[in-house]
Amino acid sequence: MGDTSWVGLPKQMPSQTMMTVAKALGELASAQRRRFAVVLHGGEPLMLGHAKLDFLLTALRQALPVDYPLSIQTNGMLITEAILDVCATHHTSLGVSIDGPRHVHNRHRVDHTGAGTYEKVLEGVASLRHHRDADFLYAGLLAVIDPTSNPHEVYSFFKQIAPPSIDFLYRDGNHSQLPYGKASVQSTEYGLWLTRLLDIYLADPHLSRSGCLMTCSNSF
Repeated sequence: MGDTSWVGLPKQMPSQTMMTVAKALGELASAQRRRFAVVLHGGEPLMLGHAKLDFLLTALRQALPVDYPLSIQTNGMLITEAILDVCATHHTSLGVSIDGPRHVHNRHRVDHTGAGTYEKVLEGVASLRHHRDADFLYAGLLAVIDPTSNPHEVYSFFKQIAPPSIDFLYRDGNHSQLPYGKASVQSTEYGLWLTRLLDIYLADPHLSRSGCLMTCSNSF
């Protein structure tokens, strides 16, 4: 969105910052006595590696009551057995970001060389699905909407890989720099796309409503 200040920042959170954050969250939990969830989100939290991730999750678990949910949102490319074992130890679930079939996902999600990340993400999802604690660890998928994509293709793709849940997210934007695919502040490309997707979902005679849960989050 035009803010490149991240270029000069460290790639990982220092250990002292982790301890400070954990302490502050513990104090918040004690003060308000109302349960909240902690989600490690992007950049990419798995860049910490399994050892530093274990350090952070240990600090959070020690600071927070035992029933407070911990979770991670990841692009899936750095999922390993060691990472999954750490998450299982600390009862921390994972959601994976994937936007749809290969041509939809790779349009915006590329690595530092400009290559699409679709295959690597699917490998991460497969590792997560086949872990011994997958029933808890695999929280679901997050898909950022591409309003120029075909909702039928996107729906069919996600139905085929059968995640426990899907959260569709509006693409980031503001009044000065509109989200991708949005022609004007008043235009309704995202709403029309979601309407079509919902119609497909509700008309699917083979979908158990008690199965995959589809939700939408607003980030614009």
